[in-house]
Amino acid sequence: MSGLLEMLVPAALVSTAAIACLALLPDAPPRTRFSLAIAGLAAWLAPWPWIHLPLPIPDGVVVFNLTSGPHSLAAPSAPEYPVYAMALLVLIGLVQLVRDYRAFRATLRDWRARSRSGEMLRAWLPDDLRTTRAEIRIVSGARVAAASGWFRPTIWLGDELGTDADLRVALVHECWHLRRRDPVWVALITALRRAYWWNPLVTHLADQAVLVTESLCDRRCIATLGRRDYVGRLAAMMLEAGDSASTPSLAPAARRPSLNVRRLKLLDATPRLRPRDYAVLAFFCVAATAAAAAQVVEAPGARPDWSRVSIPATPAGRALAALLGAFNDGDFESVGAYLGAYTPQEVRLDLYDWTSGLELVDIVESEPLSIEYLVKAKDGGARKVGRLEVAASEPIRVMDSELSAVMPSGEEE
Repeated sequence: MSGLLEMLVPAALVSTAAIACLALLPDAPPRTRFSLAIAGLAAWLAPWPWIHLPLPIPDGVVVFNLTSGPHSLAAPSAPEYPVYAMALLVLIGLVQLVRDYRAFRATLRDWRARSRSGEMLRAWLPDDLRTTRAEIRIVSGARVAAASGWFRPTIWLGDELGTDADLRVALVHECWHLRRRDPVWVALITALRRAYWWNPLVTHLADQAVLVTESLCDRRCIATLGRRDYVGRLAAMMLEAGDSASTPSLAPAARRPSLNVRRLKLLDATPRLRPRDYAVLAFFCVAATAAAAAQVVEAPGARPDWSRVSIPATPAGRALAALLGAFNDGDFESVGAYLGAYTPQEVRLDLYDWTSGLELVDIVESEPLSIEYLVKAKDGGARKVGRLEVAASEPIRVMDSELSAVMPSGEEE
């Protein structure tokens, strides 16, 4: 499997399982829904190509005989154009993220230029929120309600937001955003959404994560202010629709038109997990874990740390793994024994100048009793191709092996 597929397949499986859980558990508590959405998004950040869990490698190679000879150069592997396409897509997303960040900074500068201190509003906060570490600013001529800042948190409230009661509702909501460090979460979710802007799975999970972020704050506000007062004023503020569309995407906002209807529906629902819901969660967690493990857990000897590719679980593959593994471990006595040599001078495997070890770059051709491969020195660009044959007997016995240097492209032997 190519590195690109090793990355995309496990991430797609895990995120699909997360989306299925979110769809099947509409009444799950917001924290559970948020955890599911974040788990699905985190799957696209995991370095799957570098995660390998090999099972124990059994012994199986004994004495072999070595003969050397010329070897034809295998055709070079085709460039991985899908990898280049993927890199281009991510680059486009990063450009969009930079644009988002510049718009975010420009909006904050504009708000600060038009704002004044609103510290007097802190007295409206309940005791448990009054000590929230944040600057409160009142923006002139605006209906904005947003929170920003990682190290210097700021709450922005427009002076045209509504009545004093509306201002208090928005202030409490934004305080809970800062208490939950939502500006950090929203920035990370936005960055991932931009990097994978072409991926509908990431887009859906990012929308769900932002929605649940708002829902969690709504639930805390209800506990602080009371359901009747909070939900009624929130709905009225949503209907006014103000200039919330101008709120930058990197800042949590109390009012975003695209989330309003869904937020109100979540407030009407009673969060709960029924016994069958636990069964659904367990099933999809096990299914996602098993699917991801199938991509990273390898058969015995399939991919040692010195190999870029999986080694076939054939007699020839096991012989190759044992020989190259002994060489990389510096166990030259075993290398000599495997090759049927009594002294190092009798070993005609031209690898001993590669003191840093080698990497198995590619399996050119594989059959049960023969294998062709390409190896590379770890400390340089030198490459060699080889061919190994084993006898159809137990224990495994290598009958023939060839190794020759790969000539640079454009040169002839």
